[in-house]
Order: sequence, then structure tokens, then C-alpha cells
Amino acid sequence: MTEVHNMTLSSTKYQKYVDQLHSSNQDLVIKAAHALGDMGDSRAAPILIEMLEKTNEPAIRNAAAVGLRELGDERALYPIVSLINDPKTEGNRGTLIYALEGFNCYNLLPFLVK
Repeated sequence: MTEVHNMTLSSTKYQKYVDQLHSSNQDLVIKAAHALGDMGDSRAAPILIEMLEKTNEPAIRNAAAVGLRELGDERALYPIVSLINDPKTEGNRGTLIYALEGFNCYNLLPFLVK
């Protein structure tokens, strides 16, 4: 396969997963969030961050956090740390903390430990 053909397939796959994020099927949304992270395409970071911040479903929030962890995009740090400190995530913070693994969080320690 040529490089252009591979890029087209990758772009088509990316768009498919982005579209699935809007599904009413929670399992499909979770799989799509993981797949976007696994693809390593930084275009997914703002989409996953928005999903992370807006959803009230812990399973979807966790999938977005793991997807962002896989992307390794620094833009995810503040939203993840903010959610760790948000009362709405009490009892569901383990995956958010796991999502910080791989990032340099030294400067964020004061926000994580109270």
C-alpha cells in the first residue's frame, strides 16, 4: 500500500471513531475513545478532553481519560487534574489518576495532594 492510501485509511478510521463518540450505545463510545487514543492522532485530544469534561458517566469519562493517556498530549493534564479534584468524581478517581501516568506531574503535586 502506498503512504497516501494508508493516510486515507487512517483518516477514514479516525472519522469513524469520532462519529461513534456521539452514539447512544455506551459500549461503542467507550471502544471509540480507546481506539482514538490507540491511534495516536493528536487531533483526537480536544475531542476526548471535551468528552472527559462534559460527561456524567464514569465509564465514559474513564475511557476518555485512558484515550488521552495513550495520546500523551499535555493538553489533557489540566482537565484530568481538575476532575480529580471535582466532587462529582468522588469514588471514581482511580482511572483519572492512572491517566496521569507517563506525564510529568511534578508541578501538579500541590493540586493532587491536599
